[in-house]
Amino acid sequence: ADALDRVQTMGIIFLDEIDKIAGQRGPNVGGPDVSREGVQRDLLPIVEGSNVQTKHGMVKTDHVLFIAAGAFHVAKPSDLIPELQGRFPIRVELQSLTEADFVRIMTEPENALTKQYSALVEAEGAKLEFTTDGIAEIAKIAAHV
Repeated sequence: ADALDRVQTMGIIFLDEIDKIAGQRGPNVGGPDVSREGVQRDLLPIVEGSNVQTKHGMVKTDHVLFIAAGAFHVAKPSDLIPELQGRFPIRVELQSLTEADFVRIMTEPENALTKQYSALVEAEGAKLEFTTDGIAEIAKIAAHV
C-alpha cells in the first residue's frame, strides 16, 4: 500500500521514442498513421490522469509526472495530436554529444566504463590500460556514429 501511495504521488513515467507514434508527413503516408493516432489517443487519458489497472492493483495517474522523449528527425512534435501535445507543454532540444563529452564520460565518473572494464579484466589476472590516445579515438568514433 505504501509503494502504491508513493507511485501515485511521486511517480515518474518516462515515455521513450514518442516520435515513433507521431504522424508522418509526405505524399506516401497512408495507413500506418491511423494506428499511430490510435496509440496517441490510448495514451491521452493515462497522461491526463485516470485510474489504470495494473497487476499490482489500481493506480491513479493524476499526480504522476510524465516525461516523453524522442528523436524527431522525420516527424515533429507538432505531428502528435494536439491534445497530447498539450500534455507535454515544456519542450527541450538537446545537442549531440561531442568528442570531448565522450572523453569525459569515459574518464571522469567514479564508475566509468573504462575503469569497470579494467577491473573486470584484472579480476581475470590480466591488465587493461586505456591510453589517452585510445580514449580519444573511441570518443571520435562514438561522436560520429
